[in-house]
Amino acid sequence: MTVNVVVWDPASLDAESQFQAVHTLHKSNRDRLGPMPDTGFRDRAKHHGLLIGFVDDAITGYVLYDVPRSKLIKLVHVCVSEAARGCGLAREMIETAVGLHPRRSLITASCRTDY
Repeated sequence: MTVNVVVWDPASLDAESQFQAVHTLHKSNRDRLGPMPDTGFRDRAKHHGLLIGFVDDAITGYVLYDVPRSKLIKLVHVCVSEAARGCGLAREMIETAVGLHPRRSLITASCRTDY
């Protein structure tokens, strides 16, 4: 099992198909992730706040995040498909986000408590 994480690039040739695959994953897990307007999702993605997780070359997870203040990374969504859970993909995606912003010393996440 090969785990890989990439920053979504809106200028890449397969950007739209990748985005649609991530958006489908979001919709299938919306009950755990909470609501997110399509425009808000796309806006965060365009500002380099979308990491895509692959397991064996298939998109099976994503992290949507913001970097609102100088020391903060704010996790908005951490999503891994049910079939890929337990393989370390979520950890790899979060470590990638942290590695992309080495000067940020705080990481936060808001988690739903109503499910």
